[in-house]
Amino acid sequence: MQGRTLVTQKREQRQNDANARCNMSGYRGGIFVCPYYSRDYREYLNCEGAKLTLPKEELDEYTRRYCASEEWRRCPIARALTLHYERTENP
Repeated sequence: MQGRTLVTQKREQRQNDANARCNMSGYRGGIFVCPYYSRDYREYLNCEGAKLTLPKEELDEYTRRYCASEEWRRCPIARALTLHYERTENP
């Protein structure tokens, strides 16, 4: 796996997992493309290293806007994690 970043590896693994299941487990269901998505619950969302709690309507919109679309790169949590991995891969 040389030459590929950890972010790319995580994204590919998430795609493979999503394709294998055709559905992510969790409260909202559906396919999430963000490589940092872990699981969602009615009251909150788990990302790798983060827990986001919002009112249900706002959380629904947040997951639609970021977790389940290519806009995940604009998510503040995903941006911070991507930056972290890039820094640790390229010290």
